[in-house]
Amino acid sequence: MTVMTPFPYSIEHSAPLSAAREMMEEHQIRHLPVIRQRALFGLLSARDIALAGDLNRDAPAEGDRVEHKRFVGDVCARPPFVVDHQERLDYVLSEMVARHVGSALITRNDKLVGILTAMDACEALADLLRRLSPPTDSDDVA
Repeated sequence: MTVMTPFPYSIEHSAPLSAAREMMEEHQIRHLPVIRQRALFGLLSARDIALAGDLNRDAPAEGDRVEHKRFVGDVCARPPFVVDHQERLDYVLSEMVARHVGSALITRNDKLVGILTAMDACEALADLLRRLSPPTDSDDVA
């Protein structure tokens, strides 16, 4: 599958959410495959982190509570949608729609080799449309 982002960053399920947020910001990504004991465990999105932060806003004042650390494994989506690298793109995209997920983890021999996000799919579609119908000098908007 050539549309995917190859060899994505990943994070351990036991890592704190703050580490995941920092990794996403550093690498300008919005999804992180989550690993547990060398196996795919889940998928963490920037939205998952934001929602976890929103839940903490309802907590009592800082001095009134025991600090509970939130971990990646506590908030990631499980199980992740995982497909083999040889799966047809139309199938993967249809399944993403049917499952209401924004990404698929791509494996080869049960090892993570990539991630396909909705943004990757949009970019591929835009490239295909440009090849099928090159832009003209017309000012008309389709």
